[in-house]
Amino acid sequence: MNARAGRVRRLRWHVVAGLVASACWGTAIGHATTGNRTHGCLQHFDPTVDYFPDKAVVRDAVGFTVEYRKSYKVVTVAATNAAGPRERYVLVQCGAPAPPLQRDLAGAQVVTVPVPSLFAGSTTQVSLLVDLGRLPLVVRPPAE
Repeated sequence: MNARAGRVRRLRWHVVAGLVASACWGTAIGHATTGNRTHGCLQHFDPTVDYFPDKAVVRDAVGFTVEYRKSYKVVTVAATNAAGPRERYVLVQCGAPAPPLQRDLAGAQVVTVPVPSLFAGSTTQVSLLVDLGRLPLVVRPPAE
């Protein structure tokens, strides 16, 4: 892997990690959705409820999109070169069924949100989590 490809891969990770961490932002009380759920899973799934009422608004970033459905969102990271593939991530609300990974979602990675914990491999990721108020999600690897 050349240096540019390594930087692009790290950039993709930071975009996805930021979106996954920010998927935890907002609140929900019981079954009524007043904001995005930040803790725990749905107790009763209702396919008519929008479980992501707080939508991300991208103002100064490029290279990715976020599309919303009622119980999941799709993050698409653009190809880094004309011949490269785009990467897709399906962020599914915990307690909701995952969508079928067909057609445009075929091959997408599925992540259940809110994320209960994560491992940060660099201080760059930690600072992003601090900015989002989500540092408590970080777990340390077990001692050897």
